[in-house]
Formats: sequence, structure tokens, C-alpha cells
Amino acid sequence: METEMMSIESLIQTVDAEVIKLNYCEGHIRHYRECWNVLRKYMESQGTQHLTAPLAIRFLKDKYGIDLYAHEKITSYKLLMRRSVMLLLEYQASRMIYKRMPMRDHSFPPEYEEVCIAYLNHLREQRGLSTGSIRQHRRCLEHFTLYCTAHGITELSQIDIPDVHSYLKTLEGCSKSYVNTNIRQLKSFFIFLYESGMYQRDIHMCWPSVRVEHYCGLPETFTLEETQKLLAAVDRSNALGKRDYAILLLAVRYGLRVSDIRGLRFDNIDFKDCKLRIVQQKTRKPLEFELFEDVGWALIDYLKNGRPSASMGSHVFVRMKAPYSGFSDNDNLSQIIYKYALKAGIAQSRPRCSMHMFRYTLASTMLSNETPLPVVSSILGHSQLDTTKIYTKIDLPQLELCPLEVPHAK
Repeated sequence: METEMMSIESLIQTVDAEVIKLNYCEGHIRHYRECWNVLRKYMESQGTQHLTAPLAIRFLKDKYGIDLYAHEKITSYKLLMRRSVMLLLEYQASRMIYKRMPMRDHSFPPEYEEVCIAYLNHLREQRGLSTGSIRQHRRCLEHFTLYCTAHGITELSQIDIPDVHSYLKTLEGCSKSYVNTNIRQLKSFFIFLYESGMYQRDIHMCWPSVRVEHYCGLPETFTLEETQKLLAAVDRSNALGKRDYAILLLAVRYGLRVSDIRGLRFDNIDFKDCKLRIVQQKTRKPLEFELFEDVGWALIDYLKNGRPSASMGSHVFVRMKAPYSGFSDNDNLSQIIYKYALKAGIAQSRPRCSMHMFRYTLASTMLSNETPLPVVSSILGHSQLDTTKIYTKIDLPQLELCPLEVPHAK
């Protein structure tokens, strides 16, 4: 059921009230109103009272020289003007205001849209893939179908394995793992089409293979001293520091993945029984932990004294700017870890520090304490023991017990 279009006057008045309710700062609201006044006059000159996306794009281009989807840096003033219009479009479409940056308009060529959407629904509903995984499949299909239409291939029945090979040649120069991922995703797509009767050729045996060496590098870890410096660098006297400290402590103490910290909800925390219960985003495998005292108090301090009261939704961790929504699915929280690595003075020695390093660090600590591998695997929530075995490469004391003899030269 389509949402009824609001008149521009009604839309502006409603969104104005919403941003006030969501505690947007006065300076931003003042700029929004400035832009909306210009928009009113522009729409009057266009002879319409209903804001549509094409009209909004024309307005931004004509009045402010803003190309909505151009990949170029623009001034902070233009960012505010762009956001002013996006707020109206968001509310017109959904009757809600989201914390969202304008993204490229993702779409498939019309000739392939129906089958691609059917496949993505299959991944979501039948195979239970996560939002992030589906996003990767979608990106792969977008590139492939756009390539096909650009080369005059406008029907599924026209696609043959040489066409696929020609497309894969366009990935020359990309990493082996990226090419291999594309091959696997396209192969999965064509198997789905064949089994669904939408494609008549069985080409799943005709795909090239790319040898990829998995886990050939050493996982990077923090020392105990570095971890302590990072945590000590957080200023817990303000709301932002309270949030960041709780996030870092969850990563340090439990080795949680960023996706699970980002997606943590109120019903995952049982303060009464001192339990932390989650279903992992990556594996869909449930995990249960004792709620450590320091973690519990850090969460309580953030929830009582740091989390914005105006925040809506059930996410524990939210952004500290209106409308105080949860982190986006592609936010790896790297800005948090790097900020405190700089403050702690360890950024120079750890130029590529990430939240995932806390996971490696916890695994390394457990192995150095001679914790059995299956126990480490269960704590980290791995679905296969082989995944945990990569951490044995950083357990130097245990590796020293099994050196290989160097053969004598003849």
C-alpha cells in the first residue's frame, strides 16, 4: 500500500516538528528552514505541491549546484542543504526520519531486475544469509548484469559461459580473494536459476577456479599493556566516553565481533541473572556469557548516564547525534579504536589497529594459558574448530615445544 503524498507545506511543518522532537541542534534546524523556504518558492515556480525524488534532485542541482549521487567532496553548508531535502524525502516515503547518508542509487537493469530480486529473496528467506552477505551478492549481481546489458546481452537465455569468462577478465588486477568471491556468488546465482527453471543451461561445472591461500598471515594482537592503555585513554566523565568504554570492554573481555557489539539489544542483557545472551550475526549460533562485574557496571553507567534519552529503538549502542539511531550495518567502529589508540600513544606501532584485534588478543591469551582449543572455539562462537586453529600460529610458547629439525646439508 503506497503512502499518501503530503503537500509541501504539510510535509515541512511535520518534519520541522520531528527534528525538534529528536533534539536536532538549533543551528542545523535553522539551516533546514532556510533551505525549505527556498524549496517552497522553487516548487511554486514548478507548479506543484508534491515533492518527488526527481524534483528534489533538480532543485539541489539548480539552486545549490549539488549532484546528489556524485562521488565528490562538498562543503559543510551544501551537506546541510542536501540533508534538508533528504529529510523531507525520507519522511514522505516512510513517515520516519533515519540516520542515513545518501547512497548511490542501487538498481538492476530492468531486463534482470525480477530474477535478481527473486534470488536475493531466496538468499534471505531460504538460506538465512545476513544483511551484509546479501549486500555483497547484490553488488556482484549489479556489476555483472550492467556488464551484460552494456554488451548487448539483454536476456538470460543469451548468457553463456564465455560471457561469464569475459566479465571475470574485467576483474583483472583485483585480489584473488575478491575474484574468487565473485566466482562463487555468480555460480550460486546460476545454480539457483537452473534449479528454478529460469535458465536452461547447466553451467555450474564450467567455472574457473582461483587458488586462494587462507589465513597465510599472522593475526595481530595487542599486548596486555597496550590494552590497559587503550581503556585508560577513554574519558568516562562524558556520555561519549561512557558509550565507547562499554563498547571496548565488550570487545576486550568477550572477544565479540563488531557486528554483535553493534547489534546488541536490551533483551540480550540479563542484569538479574548476570548473563549476556546473543545470537551471533555471522553464524546465527547462540552464545551465553557470565556478565562480568566490570562490564556490567560499564553498561549500567552508560545506560543511566550516557545513552541519549531521546533515542528510539532497542539497540544498546547508538550514535550521539540526533536522531540517535543505532550504528549502520557497515560501520566497523574503527573510528572508536583508532581514536583511543592515538590518545594512548600506540597508533604509531599499530597503524592498522582494529576492533577485531581484541578477538585475536583474547584467543592468544587463552591459548597461552593452555586453554583447550575446543573451549577457545566455544567462547569465540566459532562454528568449526578449523577456524579456531588459525590462532595457534600466534601461540609461540606452544609452538616452541614442537620445532622441526633442520636437515643437514650434504
